[in-house]
Amino acid sequence: MKAMIDACHGFFTLPDEEREEFKSSNDVLEMFNCGTSYNLDLDKFLMWRNFFKARVHPEFYALSKPAGVSEVSLKFSQKTRQVALEIARAIAESLGLDPSYIHHAMNTDRGFEILAANYYPPCPQPESAFPVILILACSLS
Repeated sequence: MKAMIDACHGFFTLPDEEREEFKSSNDVLEMFNCGTSYNLDLDKFLMWRNFFKARVHPEFYALSKPAGVSEVSLKFSQKTRQVALEIARAIAESLGLDPSYIHHAMNTDRGFEILAANYYPPCPQPESAFPVILILACSLS
């Protein structure tokens, strides 16, 4: 966990020009995306945060900067996937189902998983920002 937090911090402290290399369209299923909001042209209020997202399953796509982030994010995403599958097995068992029921019903081998990180720097224009109160992590199946 600490290594992942450090890797994310390393990404967010890269110069803007280097982070821009990972910016893509507004498609949430892109291999990578980074920025401050989803659609700067349409959003009336900005969520004052920096973010990056990388698709990590079924294919693993890693950021190439900063050094070491690829290895750390691979290990982190593999471990969190193991935990999620173990929780799904436990839920299935507690419901009297076969332990692999949820895994097969949701076809988790083919579903998309996205690694997302947010960074909340001090906001120089609070009147233009929308405060983010709730942070959610999800797996898209």
